[in-house]
Amino acid sequence: AEPKAATSPPLQGFIKGNEFIVRIERSLETNIGLNLDALDEESAFVDGILPGSIEAWNQAHPSDPRLQQYDRILGVNGLRGHTDTLLREMRQNAVWDLVVHRPIEVKISVDCAKNPTLGLDLKYSPNGGSLLISTVSEGAIREWNQSSSSSCKVGKHDRVIEVNGVRGTARQLLDTATNVTTLDLVSFTSLDKAHLLVVVRARLAKRPQSRDVGRISRDR
Repeated sequence: AEPKAATSPPLQGFIKGNEFIVRIERSLETNIGLNLDALDEESAFVDGILPGSIEAWNQAHPSDPRLQQYDRILGVNGLRGHTDTLLREMRQNAVWDLVVHRPIEVKISVDCAKNPTLGLDLKYSPNGGSLLISTVSEGAIREWNQSSSSSCKVGKHDRVIEVNGVRGTARQLLDTATNVTTLDLVSFTSLDKAHLLVVVRARLAKRPQSRDVGRISRDR
């Protein structure tokens, strides 16, 4: 699909809900210092900030909007569309006007013992530190969505970032999610559309059983 031109918001500050504009100026000769993944194909997910242009910009502008870990970059210099378009625009330009979505933390709990599967289709990047939820099908998570009175529901493009107190690689998160009966999830959501960062705390069963999360695919 062709990239869609974004509207013309102010150069800095919130524009709606948890979306805001941040302007960053960087040197093309300096390392950018961003770990990004493009798993959802609609945004660039900030998996981490390393020493480089972005860290230096944040430190030099403490009172301005800034990029931080777990932000989703939705637009770059007036362009929205496929993530490849966003990343190309970022590589080619020293000045970025970014439309950024920042999530909010929410806590949920599901009882895995009552359901043989979580019903999550997950995607991950080998070097990433999160699991992208691509779909939620029949299982414990959908049951929680249906029974919860909360307006926040686990769904497409949410992220699992911690399991049972463990934050690490995507593979570590997957390994920690097995053999559990109860999941207490601390999640992040937006005010206007649900994008969660899911933190899972799990208790081992007395007689552990394998826990099926759903389908898992690894990004190249």
